Amino acid sequence: MADDGATITPRTIRAIGDQLRRIRSNSRDDASDRRPDSLVGMWVKLGTAVAFSDNDSRFQYPWTQARPTIEGFDDMPDGLAGVIADNTHALNPAEADNANGDGAAPLVDGTYVYLLHTPTYDDVTDPDAPVWLFGRRILTGGDAGLKLIPVILTGNTSIGDNRWSYAGTAIGAADTSHNIAAASGGTTYSPIFNGMENSNTSTGRQHNGWTPSSGFTMQPIQTGAVVLIWPAKDCDGNAIFLMSVPNGVDGSCP
Repeated sequence: MADDGATITPRTIRAIGDQLRRIRSNSRDDASDRRPDSLVGMWVKLGTAVAFSDNDSRFQYPWTQARPTIEGFDDMPDGLAGVIADNTHALNPAEADNANGDGAAPLVDGTYVYLLHTPTYDDVTDPDAPVWLFGRRILTGGDAGLKLIPVILTGNTSIGDNRWSYAGTAIGAADTSHNIAAASGGTTYSPIFNGMENSNTSTGRQHNGWTPSSGFTMQPIQTGAVVLIWPAKDCDGNAIFLMSVPNGVDGSCP
């Protein structure tokens, strides 16, 4: 793939992208069409994109290998890298139909994508050259590390008026009655904070929309509830987890 864009066509990128989708979804019965041994994937961080010389709306992306962590992504020490100069850069199949002058913008420097390596096709000048293409999972900006984790809540501790700290455990498979329990030896997550309780006090409208009144009390999210959490950090850099679930209210009229 010379960086003048002449050795790989939009048709090639579309064809490779179509085959990747078939391989990943296992949508065909013919195992030879899936060829899983031909597909290698990894998370990478994109560098500054450079437009092809004959098409200002298609781009070449340098990249460096990254690794997901509980807080987001880190650079991979001594990881792989792709550079434009030696034709190991990445291509975005979503740009395959972009025409010169369309005004399309590239993905920004620092975007994390799942990169796939696939064999080339015979309409590429160098049949032995690798082709690196993005997968469909693209994470950008400050949310680059955002990943949702299903857990079952195992307890809570009051940390103030109408606010709690929670603990949870990774879930296991549902039983025949569709009940979900903690996975045996599952990862535990703590502390978990509920964004719906943020800044709650004993008076005034709470973030679940309720105003405290005589005879009623706000309830923590109950132990045994299955929720989605995501990793974050507190102001001291410590790992915490967040969820966003409306609290219930219990009581009776006086």
